[in-house]
Amino acid sequence: ADQIVVILNTEKTVAEMSEGRSALVESPKQSTLLSQKLAAKHLAPLLPQIYVILERVIANNHENCNVISAYKEFFIRNIYDHKKEVAQILVETFQNSSKTIYPAELDMLLENIDTISLADDNLEEQTLLVKILSYLCRNRDRNCPKLKSQILCANTLFSDKESNIKLLPQFRIEPNNETPIVFFPLKGLSINEFLERNPYLGDMAKFSKYNPDNRLSDTQSLYFWIERICAPSDDPDLQAVIEYICRSLDFYASLCLGRFKRAIKQVGNDIGLSFRHVIMCIENEGIALKVRRQYLFLMIVLFIDIDYFELSSQRPNRCVFWRELTSDFANTRMCQWKNINVAPQRYHEENLGLIVDLDSIVGFFETLWTNPSAFSTDAIQGVQDAKMILKSRLKFLLMALRV
Repeated sequence: ADQIVVILNTEKTVAEMSEGRSALVESPKQSTLLSQKLAAKHLAPLLPQIYVILERVIANNHENCNVISAYKEFFIRNIYDHKKEVAQILVETFQNSSKTIYPAELDMLLENIDTISLADDNLEEQTLLVKILSYLCRNRDRNCPKLKSQILCANTLFSDKESNIKLLPQFRIEPNNETPIVFFPLKGLSINEFLERNPYLGDMAKFSKYNPDNRLSDTQSLYFWIERICAPSDDPDLQAVIEYICRSLDFYASLCLGRFKRAIKQVGNDIGLSFRHVIMCIENEGIALKVRRQYLFLMIVLFIDIDYFELSSQRPNRCVFWRELTSDFANTRMCQWKNINVAPQRYHEENLGLIVDLDSIVGFFETLWTNPSAFSTDAIQGVQDAKMILKSRLKFLLMALRV
């Protein structure tokens, strides 16, 4: 940690000298200009290497990331000059640290979000910035939401205030063809200007007379079929777009993680990630697997794991006493959900089926999508709340397949 502080202090000094505001001495104007020229010539080129060293030092290191988080305002302020290097540091910092971010720091960060442009070569930078937003809202393993940051991002995203966070992709279902589509808000650009900056998207562009995004000034709206723009491809430009869309979907899911009700509702209504949209993208085999995997995560966060948390004292007994299961059931597959004759207070039947092998999971999943009527209320005997049990099992299967 001490070495980290030394590197950071060196880095700040170099940055300040390059900007002509050295913290070491109060210099006359002429000396300041001289130090600025010297810093620009000899020290400023060192900054990218310093950033790379820092990123490697803090990688997967919780303690070092907490040290870096104390300097997050400095990094956010300097992200404009070295977007890729600084963004990598911030990604690593937030995914391994529990530290939150302040509104002013978030505003500085969002100023760097822009409309994607191949001509400006900003796809990688924009993808990293969206990745930072995701890790602001959750940890690396997707199991621990950061509520304060979630609230801050939601307030910015869904407010009437203008913010660059609203330049992230939005989604709908095309009314005419019932096809999932994606929009890229244009930030005042005309459709022709956007396509000139992204010529590789020209053949995929669709136009519509209806305008789902009030911020677009064009009489027509520009959108893309997800099954085309996210189809498996060896084209590096399209792969970069797919990665950008994946990171955006991951951010929306991270924003809602932990049953954040307000964000769940607004992401569905305002961003357009409805149940029909999500399920259609999961089922579409023409969409790249990495995109469908993100939709799988969205399915869990937006529609499965959304019930309010209950007090343990108000929930039924879920303890299982396996020693009371006789040898008659030793070879019974749990996924068959047989009615085992055990005292109700000893075994809660809705837990049956949660211990399964992978073949059983895949088999159940195929049956669920191809023949959902097989899992109707009448098909599950001896269960009072069949829908809740089916929901619990579906959540488990989605989690298992995502891993």
